[in-house]
Amino acid sequence: MAVGTNERDSKCFDMYRVFYKTGEKHLDTINPGDVIGWKTEDESFEIRAATVRNSEDSSTTIRIRMSADLVQGSKEDTEWKDVFHFPYGEEGGLLNFFPGGETGYLTSSLDRETTALLKVDLKTGTTLEEIYSNDKCNVGGITLEKDTKELRALTYNYARTERVFFDKELEADHDFLKSKAPNSNVEVVVASRSLDESKWVVSYMQSDGPTSYVIYDKTSKTITPLFVSNPKLLDYKFAPMEDVRIKAHDGLELVAYLTRAVEEGPSPLILLVHGGPWARDYWGFRKVFICIVLSF
Repeated sequence: MAVGTNERDSKCFDMYRVFYKTGEKHLDTINPGDVIGWKTEDESFEIRAATVRNSEDSSTTIRIRMSADLVQGSKEDTEWKDVFHFPYGEEGGLLNFFPGGETGYLTSSLDRETTALLKVDLKTGTTLEEIYSNDKCNVGGITLEKDTKELRALTYNYARTERVFFDKELEADHDFLKSKAPNSNVEVVVASRSLDESKWVVSYMQSDGPTSYVIYDKTSKTITPLFVSNPKLLDYKFAPMEDVRIKAHDGLELVAYLTRAVEEGPSPLILLVHGGPWARDYWGFRKVFICIVLSF
């Protein structure tokens, strides 16, 4: 396993190779002091990318080395190079490597309002392809085929989690899971899959009750209940959360989430304004009790 630990220097994390059967551990990559995250390339199992935060201007840099092994490459290949740079206020990062390790999946907000998913050349930093972007929100998580690293699906969240499928079989599975949901107002989340993907652990997340988990047998197309996150709440009725859009003075939309105290007619409103602009709220179950005292 590749394990990060700060045992050498408490202020930063180095990467070690740990042989879990014996407990043997070897120092693999030393942190020069400014790296806050590492990325491993699967085929060679080498530490190939490092995320660096600049303390002076809060910018982010992605460092790449084409190989960690002098036997495989030249000295130039094993040297770390600053390839991608995101000034403060911009977002982006390396998500994964394509087979061969010459190219990778990168998200970037450079020269745009939201992050796009790009295919990039890791040696030159050149964008080879814009895979997907959304004018309203950032690209979220991506699902890759574990061996070929082919893109199967991605998510984005403007008001609710939405998916774009590049794999028709995976899309059919999600459609089936959606059809077996407790009701139509749920979000289907795949928690994990078996190695051969014949069995999935799936959660049905809703805004008016606890999350339920099931086992999906892909071969037999059956759903088996597993457990509920908080079964004690099943005895209570909760109000559902709505995602709403409010038109601002400049014409742009403000995404908000509304839980109604009563289903019909006017009612008092509690407005919770979150911090930001780097933070946002999300649709889902909120078991929150608020007490407000007004004095005049």
